[in-house]
Amino acid sequence: MKYIKEFFFLNLNQYENISTPFPIGMVSIALAIFMCIGAIYYYYYKNYTCALLRALKRHEAKDEESAKTLKELRLHTSYSIKRALLKQGKLSSLVKEVGKRQMSYEEYLKLGKKARKPEKADFEKARYYIPNDKKDIAASEIEKCPSLLTPILTCVIAITALLLLFFFLDPLLELINKSAGK
Repeated sequence: MKYIKEFFFLNLNQYENISTPFPIGMVSIALAIFMCIGAIYYYYYKNYTCALLRALKRHEAKDEESAKTLKELRLHTSYSIKRALLKQGKLSSLVKEVGKRQMSYEEYLKLGKKARKPEKADFEKARYYIPNDKKDIAASEIEKCPSLLTPILTCVIAITALLLLFFFLDPLLELINKSAGK
């Protein structure tokens, strides 16, 4: 426990030839934690968009006649998918709602910031499909979807780097301090 406390409060002021008030231990731990949180968030974000694209592709929803509701796709409980469909983002540009007119990029810019607020949608009745002209882009997005291995490996690498710092940072800083003093 003593070593953990020393590492957590390791400061460059402890070394006379380096002398900078920078808490290396706390910064290292914070970096490892943020890397893990970021990897998990990235996996979650990309995975729910891919879930809708995969489901639409699996059900062959390619036009207004074959369009499916979120309930038919078994994605009706996902708040994240509903929110992504309301926003003007990557998912809403690939997936089209039956009966809803999609704006071109130029029309979207002309409307200005006032009209960019999400509209209310009836997700019980709304039917979605991937238009034929967006099929290739959707397929490439599905291929880019990360596996569960991505956040796990990122967290393992961050924790391994933190452990290496924990064991080797103090001797390394001692060495730098001695060589800087000569």
